[in-house]
Amino acid sequence: MSLHSATLTAIENPGSLAVASKWKLTFTAFTIIGVATFAAGLMTDSTRIWHDYVIAYYIFTCFGLGGLFFAALHHATNATWSVIPRRVGEGFASFLPVSLILFIGVAAGLYLEGAHLYEWIDNGIFKSHSKQVWYTPEFFIIRNAAFLFMWIVFYKLIVGWSVKQDDGTRPELSKRLPKISIGFLLVMAPTFTVMCIDLMMSYQPHWFSTMWGVYCFAGLFQSTVALMILVFVRLKKGILSKLATPSHVKDLSGLLFAFTIFMCYVGFSQFMLIWYANLPEETVFFIQRMQYGWGILFLVVMLFKFLIPFFGLMGQGQKKSETWLKIVCWIVLIGQFLDFYWVSFPTFNEHFTMIGWMEIGMLLGFAGIFGLTVARFFGKHAVAPVGDPKALASANWRFWE
Repeated sequence: MSLHSATLTAIENPGSLAVASKWKLTFTAFTIIGVATFAAGLMTDSTRIWHDYVIAYYIFTCFGLGGLFFAALHHATNATWSVIPRRVGEGFASFLPVSLILFIGVAAGLYLEGAHLYEWIDNGIFKSHSKQVWYTPEFFIIRNAAFLFMWIVFYKLIVGWSVKQDDGTRPELSKRLPKISIGFLLVMAPTFTVMCIDLMMSYQPHWFSTMWGVYCFAGLFQSTVALMILVFVRLKKGILSKLATPSHVKDLSGLLFAFTIFMCYVGFSQFMLIWYANLPEETVFFIQRMQYGWGILFLVVMLFKFLIPFFGLMGQGQKKSETWLKIVCWIVLIGQFLDFYWVSFPTFNEHFTMIGWMEIGMLLGFAGIFGLTVARFFGKHAVAPVGDPKALASANWRFWE
């Protein structure tokens, strides 16, 4: 059954998504837990809590950047099906300005003696002068803050123009969005690569991999799509019940399936090339993370980020089952955390460290801030791009039904 354009007016007004009070209270409680966990961690194990902060910061910044990437990819490819789900990604992107503020915490950790975030903070560990110049706290802060600022500018343009269309009076903006979106995609590739090298790869400052940026991007989009599915499926049962279709969910799950394969391909290629070359300066990364119990976590990461989502989403019926899909998405999100926990923690603790209250508390804290930010965005804007010229066609998307 086709939808009439009048259906779109039901969610046309800004602030149409009334976020339930219980969710606001939940997100606020999560934020308080995170602040309390960070304070307690500073008094008990400052090195561990600072690593937890960086991991949580990286993961949720990836959600924000991944949401903007999803929106930009939609405009660059002139897609129709993704118009209705696109606003979820735009809501995620609203976290980027907050991420710039939270980057102050990462910057502070570079100078505080008890943090011990990165080995390169100590002078003299590099023989190369160029590396010594590159890995200085000041240059680290300047370039990563600059990247965040650039992403925020693109967010203001891409998402800002998108929400300006909601009143139905600015259809010409659709002609501008593909160009600015392509510009963002070109800028994102090198800037995100440097950011993930700085935040995660430089834990092992002498180790290098030319595939690290691609691996991190695959994890970024896989986990972002998983989180988008969880939010979109919930909205589909509420305010988007007349606009969201099973075909939207099916296509989102197809993206998750595709990037699960891509993530595994990149991860295996990186491991296989390093194993085959067997160069000490490359193998040190994996050797350190295969011993003293860390190898078990490596297998768990493979299970959560590839095996379960791959076989769990292989069938058409599995992609359409929202209950099963939510389970798979939660497994992918947990796998994303475990992946970078595995990357980070062996650098300061040789033996396997069980996940504890610090890790859980910091994740809850960032989840609370992220949730409040996205809820605020949806409180100000329509939950679907109702003014987009293709909104009605997307609402009638029935390709897989």
